[in-house]
Amino acid sequence: MFKQIALLFVLARLAQAGSLILIEHAHPRYRIVVSPKATEPERFAADELNRYLNQMGAAELPRESKKGPALHVGVRTDDIVRALDGRREDSFAVVTSGTDVYLTGNTPRATLYAVYYLLEKFLGCGWLQPGDDSVPKKDIVTIPDFIHIVEEPAFAHRSLNLYPYFPKRSIPRLDWAAKNRLDWVHVCTNGSDHWEAFDSRNTFIPELRKRGMHLNYGGHTFNTWVSPKTYFSSHPEYFSSIDGKRDPAQLNISSPEVVRVAAANMNAFLDANPEVEMIDMWLNDTSRFDDSEEVRRMEGSERLSLFGRVSGRDLKSRSNANIRFVNAIAREIAKRHPGVLVQTLAYFQLIDAPTVKPEPNVMVGFAPISRMPSRNSEDVTGYWYPLVQPGHSVNNQHLEEINKWLRVVPPERFFTYEYYSHVTTARKMVNMTTRAADLETSVIDETK
Repeated sequence: MFKQIALLFVLARLAQAGSLILIEHAHPRYRIVVSPKATEPERFAADELNRYLNQMGAAELPRESKKGPALHVGVRTDDIVRALDGRREDSFAVVTSGTDVYLTGNTPRATLYAVYYLLEKFLGCGWLQPGDDSVPKKDIVTIPDFIHIVEEPAFAHRSLNLYPYFPKRSIPRLDWAAKNRLDWVHVCTNGSDHWEAFDSRNTFIPELRKRGMHLNYGGHTFNTWVSPKTYFSSHPEYFSSIDGKRDPAQLNISSPEVVRVAAANMNAFLDANPEVEMIDMWLNDTSRFDDSEEVRRMEGSERLSLFGRVSGRDLKSRSNANIRFVNAIAREIAKRHPGVLVQTLAYFQLIDAPTVKPEPNVMVGFAPISRMPSRNSEDVTGYWYPLVQPGHSVNNQHLEEINKWLRVVPPERFFTYEYYSHVTTARKMVNMTTRAADLETSVIDETK
């Protein structure tokens, strides 16, 4: 997700280079310098650097000393400013200058990336899975005396879903996301009360702030913003009509009153949680959908959905109707929270590109679950091949749909979800002939 854009003869120089000794036999040889105006993520970056160096070499580096070589965290020299100028958001530099070392980015979050980069690439640390750091023990902790690296992200939106959500699981994953240079975390409570039940403002939000990460909240949220527990008995008309009966499987997306109630509840949540920069209005996680005449009129011409074609089911697209519904909510959100994005999910019958353009504050997440291996099938599916694989029907259809979406929504408001860590995908991607019983599943099956 990041690409290296400047590596000024580092490989040639490393072969000849000497070393800078940071810690020698539990004695610090360097200090850590942070600007007095440093942001919270930059101060956290300095703390993280010191914490891991201490684990590695059994010595804390001084922070107040005025003498000796320094590791400068978040400090920008003129050369570094020029190196980062014009780069994408979250670009960072790791640079030596004489005996001093500079670790900085063009965002506070990117400064933290720079620290983790140094620890990983030059000091042997690793973060293979959340909560399981690898830190080597060394009598002498050194780095090369010549480093000049600048990196910038290849993707603007680099996100990890936190589902199921609870702090004991999610905070290590937030930490892992920052170490792997992701910039968003997506808290998916999926209609539950876990955000409030786990006191997230006092447990999760402080950890998010330390790392300067963006926060996306929600998941499958039709039942979050218009809860059947609250509304179904008194207002069954707020919910979907399926086979002529009101059913809380989904919302009645044709109802202006549902728009009003959902937007009011979303705005109230945003008032209480100002860290949220993107809020979800997703269909519930079932392919049962409103089949009323009103929704069919919202949709326009009937067409078989991509999900229906791939799964062999007679499921009609409802993406036009859904975008009209989400647009109406997004307009209400923009009045009170103009900087917040409303995310809709291109999923199940909503995966097809609409002819209706999303509002400027609508983000589209494309969720190609049809590419994922099925739980009971041994068929080779889309994840074994790239989207552009010639002649691969499933992938080619998804690629075609992505290109159609990009005609109605700009690329900065469109991204894809992937299911690589899903239990069925993870098992089947290890080896074409691997059986589930052959694998250790304690990580990929963890849902408790």
